[in-house]
Amino acid sequence: MSKKHRKTNKRAEETAAETLNEAVSEVEDKIEDAVAETIKSADEAAEELIAAAETVDTASGEAKASAEEAIAELAEQNEHTSANAAREAITDDNIMEKWYKAAQRRVSIRSFSGTPEIPVLRTLRQAAQMVSTEEARIYVGKRPGIFDPLLKKVITGTEAFAAVILRGKNKYMAGFVGEAFLLECEAMGLGTCWLGASYNHSVAKASVKLRQGEKIVCLIAIGKYDEMPETVGARKSLFTLTGMEDETFYALPEWQQCAVRCARMAAPTLT
Repeated sequence: MSKKHRKTNKRAEETAAETLNEAVSEVEDKIEDAVAETIKSADEAAEELIAAAETVDTASGEAKASAEEAIAELAEQNEHTSANAAREAITDDNIMEKWYKAAQRRVSIRSFSGTPEIPVLRTLRQAAQMVSTEEARIYVGKRPGIFDPLLKKVITGTEAFAAVILRGKNKYMAGFVGEAFLLECEAMGLGTCWLGASYNHSVAKASVKLRQGEKIVCLIAIGKYDEMPETVGARKSLFTLTGMEDETFYALPEWQQCAVRCARMAAPTLT
């Protein structure tokens, strides 16, 4: 092969190599652009998915909050409706007469023969709703260890209790509501006992779901009993309670005299 032909072939090979390199470079650039575009699309898709997920979470949270608010509002409306109906029922003369009779025979029971059965507890919860007000309410429950205080134990034989819960500072209302519930228990044939401190406060707090601004002011032990106590706490005299001489007291309207006698009989430990 001549020298001229060799140079021509060499130039052809170089030209082919350059063309090939350019083609390879062009393909590599296109691949890089395609990969970059794919990554960009994937990133955008991921961002869209994240945004969609956040939207779903937000909507879900809002829906959940709305549902909870609706449930709470409905429960509050039902509670108010039931409470209003209950307060109307309390004005019934038959109920007042029943409580008056119960007050005459009620004494504090500390040794019980058993815890009331579930159906009885349900009835007690209805009674608790009947006597509860805006300022004070009764919660009825059953909990082991509720009457196991750190110091001396005074209640035995039952695990049923009623928590007297106060909203605000009107302790008198808590006393009125608690006493009405006690008399309803007595009318049902159950024994009761006021407890200001002789119970397990930690167990009580864990057993009762308190709302904002509420606190437990005392507990009432509830249970079945076979025998009345042999000794009954002495009642204070009418003069000690009212500061009135007999002549002044008996000059009061009959309903006022009846109310004082009822209060005197209802809670011997306190009066």
